[in-house]
Amino acid sequence: MSARTIATIIIVTSVPAMAEDDDRHVRLDEIEELVVTAPFREAVRDTALPVGILSGEKLRKKIANSVGETLRDELGVHAASFGPGVGLPIIRGQSGNRVQVLSNGSNVSDAAAVSPDHGNAVDAVLANRIEVLRGPATLLYGNGAIGGVVNVVDGRVPEVLLESPEVMLELTHETASGEERAVFRVDASSEQFGFYVDGYARQNKDIEINGFAVDESALEMLEALHDDADSSHEEDDIPNTNGFIANSVGDASGGSVGMSWIGDRSFIGLSVNYLAKDYGLPPGTHEHHDEEEHGEEEHEEEEEGAIVRLDMEQTRYDLRGGWSFDDHLFEEARFSLGVSDYEHREIEKEGSVSAVGTVFSNKGVSGRMTLTQKPVGVWDGVIGFQFGRSDFSALGEEAFIPITNDDRLAMFAVERFSLDAATIELGARLERTNVDPVGRCKSGETTASMSASTLYDYGEDDSLLFALSLSERSATIEELYSNIEANTCNRPVTDDNLVLHAATGIYEIGNPSLSKEVATNIELGIRHHAGPLFIHANGFLNRINDYIFLAEAGEFEDSPVAAYAARDARFYGAEMDISFPLIEDNGTNLSARVFGDVVRASFSDGGNVPRMPGARVGAELQLFSGGWSFVARVTRLLPQTRADIHELPTGGYTRLSL
Repeated sequence: MSARTIATIIIVTSVPAMAEDDDRHVRLDEIEELVVTAPFREAVRDTALPVGILSGEKLRKKIANSVGETLRDELGVHAASFGPGVGLPIIRGQSGNRVQVLSNGSNVSDAAAVSPDHGNAVDAVLANRIEVLRGPATLLYGNGAIGGVVNVVDGRVPEVLLESPEVMLELTHETASGEERAVFRVDASSEQFGFYVDGYARQNKDIEINGFAVDESALEMLEALHDDADSSHEEDDIPNTNGFIANSVGDASGGSVGMSWIGDRSFIGLSVNYLAKDYGLPPGTHEHHDEEEHGEEEHEEEEEGAIVRLDMEQTRYDLRGGWSFDDHLFEEARFSLGVSDYEHREIEKEGSVSAVGTVFSNKGVSGRMTLTQKPVGVWDGVIGFQFGRSDFSALGEEAFIPITNDDRLAMFAVERFSLDAATIELGARLERTNVDPVGRCKSGETTASMSASTLYDYGEDDSLLFALSLSERSATIEELYSNIEANTCNRPVTDDNLVLHAATGIYEIGNPSLSKEVATNIELGIRHHAGPLFIHANGFLNRINDYIFLAEAGEFEDSPVAAYAARDARFYGAEMDISFPLIEDNGTNLSARVFGDVVRASFSDGGNVPRMPGARVGAELQLFSGGWSFVARVTRLLPQTRADIHELPTGGYTRLSL
């Protein structure tokens, strides 16, 4: 384990009055927050939903280069890394197109679900909070959110007026990669107008590590598992570096401006955001280049062979508003409209020569409106509709997916029934999806999802959670049309016309006849809150009929061929989080926390679902006194021995954070 040191300077002026309270030892991360992603804005302990919130000081301490890396220590969440420039969130073993990443409740409209080397076009560095929803509530945000929803919430569109301006400046240095990060943010108000400006820039060098970047013996074992005896793969040089990860240099920058008119009972505002990222894929993760083995050369000499870099840009416009009513059937109406223009170029560099290999583009528009019903007796609820369109294209030598238009229209509703000891929530969503690959191979499907959840208080400090949901997901662009000719709706007549998905090193074949996935999720949890002591524990079972995955289908030109297929699968697991005080004396608070999570996944007819994370356990000590804090955390990821037949078991590791 290499040393990793982070130094941070944060300057905040005109902080909210809460921070000026005389009780200065109050821990800001213990203040209960409202869940804004869920249909009803209520505290975490009062909602009948499995939800996690990362905000305030906890968020500032954990911010990383990607949403997935920022959330990797949250219960049930891991990060899928394809080099340090990419960190996609994994929720309860599911990722990609089954985990929906949102920006202020709206679709991000990037290309992250198409390939594991594509990062999300949203950055956590200026987020106010990140909410993670699991289970039944996810159906409110799209039929693709079977795994979960990650909502990055920021303040680009102001909703409240401030008494005085607030300014934040943050400077961070990290030793492991030499990363330098600068962030600023200004919130201000004048009469009935709110203003917002932010910006950030960061850059890092190659990440330093102990030893070699590639475990060559494990790679040889993996090649032996896949290759025939006469395969020529064993003669290839294995790209490797000693002491650092080659081509992990990266930089990113972005900024936003926003303005709102804010009245006594309403607001409407507009924001513009620009994001740019440039990051490299470590050698061996991409098939375009001729690999060259490296030893302990200077970093400046590491790129003599070919490398691949991703140059990403997105411009996004958001319009949001809300109204509150007095004498009306509905007490609040909110709407959002987002327009985004995303593009990333995959640039192949060899020496001083560079060329654009493939250009991925996604132009999207999404809108959403919700109406909150006024409580009638013990009933209240939210109804809404949502629409979206994306125009996706991949042009160049990696264009294994045709130009495709995707249109979606949905209606949803959640009703809540409140009793003295129980809260019951019922939800439903109906969505129509039309996918057109600009040819004769169109796909249209209607999906329906339903959920029911109950929070029952069986004591003053104790509650029981039960949730049941039925969610349907239609197949996505890459699952339907990878290496499929839009005019014939079939794979190419000869394999010579197949296009390699270089990030995975596989010829991927879509299946336009795929049926929709149907997931039945059952969740049971307990919660205990008694002052500083709290216990959260959840167990879940998710059965997915016609689970879509890549199945091995032969080999072509020394690379595997895989076709999208469907098999019934079962996901099950548990999560546990316990916090309790140790010392509370004269403004000094010492508390402890233990946590853990596990997920297992297997096909109903035998075999393990691939790429499942290992079980995780950990412990944490938190010391707060006056204006300072100290946190020590140790996390143990256990070995993953339940591998797919085409995978190798992986070892565990221990991470210590101070």
